[in-house]
Amino acid sequence: PKNLQEARQRLSSLIHSWASEKLYQDGAKIVLCGKTNAGKSSLFNTLLKEERAIVSDIHGTTRDWIESWASFAGIPARLFDTAGLRESEDVIEQHGIQRTKDLTQDADLILYVLDGTEGISQEDEVFLLDFLSAKNTEIPIIIVINKADRLADCTKILEAVKEKLGSLLVHHNIPLIPVSAKKGEGIDLLVQKTKELLVSDISTTRETVGLGSQRQKCCTEEALESVEHALEAAGQGYSLDAVVQDIEDALDSLGEITGSVTPEDILDTVFSKFCLGK
Repeated sequence: PKNLQEARQRLSSLIHSWASEKLYQDGAKIVLCGKTNAGKSSLFNTLLKEERAIVSDIHGTTRDWIESWASFAGIPARLFDTAGLRESEDVIEQHGIQRTKDLTQDADLILYVLDGTEGISQEDEVFLLDFLSAKNTEIPIIIVINKADRLADCTKILEAVKEKLGSLLVHHNIPLIPVSAKKGEGIDLLVQKTKELLVSDISTTRETVGLGSQRQKCCTEEALESVEHALEAAGQGYSLDAVVQDIEDALDSLGEITGSVTPEDILDTVFSKFCLGK
């Protein structure tokens, strides 16, 4: 039925609009990682446009992550500079490396920094293959080839990365972007590509009426699921009663947003936030 199809489209649009609003309001979590001395801290400072991280040729200078807010073509982001990935017997450095790996698991986007003058190392290959081969990995990643200003031609390093990572690059649609953190070359392209990946799976249209909370988003998702069940039931020739039941379920879910339906678990959540004194 046409009305149900329109309802599905509107509910879906509301859910996607929530993702867009959340991104612009809360900001994205972007993690810089890579082996030691790849130039992560230099890139971190360049993206921030300030000297926030210590830059040194000494391996293991950054032993824990530091973070700061940055703007990626209008999108606010918490940018993390992390401990370099390498084999180390230093307990503190090992802890920092593990924290780096933990950070990547819930990032919105990863900037993996390669040292263009050294090519793709074993540490790089191990991390990238493990990360990209992990089940259900949907975190976008950009491979940043740093120190491009010291290369006569980036073709060799680009081909080496493609050879090592093979079909995973294509499957995950991973951009390879040469930059020079020191000279600022390629940074504009990196920022623009970062924005594109962050907004690629959300709607760019803003709804007049938006969802105000995670709970409202969940209710809308439940309503959408019920509408889809109704469409499926109607398409397969189920009885009108079955279709109506799905529609009523959708209305109940939306009623939890408008206040016309107030289930017990909502009341429990609301009253749990009150502090009653003597």
